[in-house]
Amino acid sequence: MKKLQCEICGGALVMQDGMAVCESCGMKFSKEEVKKMVVELSGPIQIDGEVKVTGIEDADALYRRAKDFERIGELEDAYDTYEDAADKYPGDGRMWLGKATVQVKINLGKCEKELKETDDNHYDDYRLRWSFEKLEWCDEIEKYYERAQSLGGVDDEAQQGLLWFRNQKETIIQKYKDKKRKRDIYRDTFDYWKKANAEFLNTFPGSKVKEEILAFLLKQDVSEVCKALKKTYLHYSSYHIKSFIDAQGRSISFRYWYYNDVYKSYPTIVGKIDLPEGMTIEGDIRPMMDGFTYKEKGLFGGKKTYSYANDPDKDKGPTFDE
Repeated sequence: MKKLQCEICGGALVMQDGMAVCESCGMKFSKEEVKKMVVELSGPIQIDGEVKVTGIEDADALYRRAKDFERIGELEDAYDTYEDAADKYPGDGRMWLGKATVQVKINLGKCEKELKETDDNHYDDYRLRWSFEKLEWCDEIEKYYERAQSLGGVDDEAQQGLLWFRNQKETIIQKYKDKKRKRDIYRDTFDYWKKANAEFLNTFPGSKVKEEILAFLLKQDVSEVCKALKKTYLHYSSYHIKSFIDAQGRSISFRYWYYNDVYKSYPTIVGKIDLPEGMTIEGDIRPMMDGFTYKEKGLFGGKKTYSYANDPDKDKGPTFDE
């Protein structure tokens, strides 16, 4: 069987960084040039002698062409060639084994690329369902391997290939499950601290302490924060931030009441303040509140400063089942 070789010196070609490189002289050939070599190397088919012998030669040429495409990484071309050969020579187990092997490489390669390019925190369940839930392509590959085994000639290779594919499939499925697990932990952690931070901020006493908290976090004067809030949300004659709802990521949301002049009432509405560019609350907000000074409850309550180091609950956090 002829092999791909350098057109300059006749040395063997190896694939490096998407190009074929001669091991002897270092000459480089593009994939397009190598594909042309493959076609020229395997054809045209010379029909000499009996039809039976010609058929074998034709099958060998197609198989050789498919193998060369597979070797240089042109998997789609390799699959098309194997498929064409299997249609012409359905009794040749090599073609079915080749179809199975190349399709495994194509599909699992797509899955690996998807896993690599998808951020753990933004993984969607549909990706796993799309790739594996119905398993049509997996079933098809198994049929190809089984067909190759039944035809003989490559039955050992087909059996080994089938076991290899099943192991690869389980490995890739586990990778999807691991990514989903990381995504779930990220979301659960985000939701946990979003509520826990709000509950913590709501423990500080005082009628205007919520505005003071925002001023402390934003490193601004309370008057500046109140002015910004009044302009954005609290554009009423009388208002008061009642409680924080959540505090995580790029914003802090809260409930506030205002005085309705028409109905002489105090409705409660939800508001939100976006954090400045470059500022994000990630996880526990308590370290960010270290050093915050507030007035204790009671008429004669003095000032007190929050210390994260002395917080008895500083190790508190979300827990997850293994």
